[in-house]
Amino acid sequence: MKKITILILLFSGIVYTWAGQQGYKQFDWSDNKGVTWSVSVYEDGTDKDVLIYRCSQQEGDIVIPSKVYDGETEYEINGIDLNAFSSQEHITSVTIPESVTDIGDYAFSRCTGLTRINIPDNVTSIGYSVFEECSSLRDITLPSNLVCIYDGAFDQCTSLECIDIPSGVTYIGADAFGMCKSLANVTLPASLKTLGTRAFYGCSSLERIAIPAGLGVIEVSSFEDCSNIKEIAIPSGVYIIRAAAFAGCTSLTEVILPEGLKTIDDASFYGCSNLLHINIPSTIEYLGVDAFWKCPKLSDIDCFREDADLFEQYRENESAGYSFTTAFSNYDAKLHVPYGCTESYKKAYVWKKFKSISAVQSTIPTGLTEINTASAKADGWFTINGIKLNIPPTLKGIYIHGGNKYVIK
Repeated sequence: MKKITILILLFSGIVYTWAGQQGYKQFDWSDNKGVTWSVSVYEDGTDKDVLIYRCSQQEGDIVIPSKVYDGETEYEINGIDLNAFSSQEHITSVTIPESVTDIGDYAFSRCTGLTRINIPDNVTSIGYSVFEECSSLRDITLPSNLVCIYDGAFDQCTSLECIDIPSGVTYIGADAFGMCKSLANVTLPASLKTLGTRAFYGCSSLERIAIPAGLGVIEVSSFEDCSNIKEIAIPSGVYIIRAAAFAGCTSLTEVILPEGLKTIDDASFYGCSNLLHINIPSTIEYLGVDAFWKCPKLSDIDCFREDADLFEQYRENESAGYSFTTAFSNYDAKLHVPYGCTESYKKAYVWKKFKSISAVQSTIPTGLTEINTASAKADGWFTINGIKLNIPPTLKGIYIHGGNKYVIK
């Protein structure tokens, strides 16, 4: 066994521990205000990590030093270790030096009195649960070079009101902003490729969300119980909406689903009690159990799929005592289908439950564009229910023209 030696040096407020391991040491350093900082140094060739892992100050405004001294060598702080300030309930603000590039997991979790913190631009990722349960944190400016926001990073930051996610972010993990009940405004960047499960679960003040085109999958419960969201426009790049993605969005009245969408998973829009209208793209391949269950106000469904066989694969389940008809709960809604398909829909499994099935009066909508009434000058405008207008629209609303959907504002 390798012999371990420990050396403790008391000099100018420094306590230095050498553990006999190549490239690793810890020491304490006191600043001119009498605050003691515990530091870990990891060296591997030319790489060197100098991390703050503890601080004697446990309340008020924390100012992390940019440099520390072990009695022989001056070190530049470039990281905050995991759990470094966790559960320090009386810390109110933290100033982090520009030299810091890494903030460890749980570093500030459960700092319930924290109201303000700066994150240097050199930080490229926010680790797991770094600010979890920082219930007094109201706003935060994220670094411009940020790429990843990992699982639970801001979970249960119940006072957080707005956050601007930088343009380079590609990954937002599971529960990253879960239960941020005061969060009303958030901008998702075009660079975003992954949005984790429950990423914005329970953000009950969030009013509107724009899904970026590069996001192919909207994950499980991503926006579940966002009870104040009123409208959602989903871009053409999305091809899967996972289970319960928008369940419990009780203020939602309109959803625009793009061509290219293949899967609307189980309970995707479960309990959207004010949802009035949906469109089902021609490309849909799977419409899950309870997808639009408990949507009692759903009055119009535009289905652009020509084949009425969407639910045929579940017919055999009916003979086994299981019914798949729970995709919808309101069969009084008017179902609009492509020209020449009404009879096949009237005979098809599940679809035949609808009392009103008629031909939709438009081509497949391919997108959503906001325009003013002054721009609506061409002929051939239809209401969302397929009624042709004799003149261009003059009232606010959603209309179809030339195979596209337009929001007249």
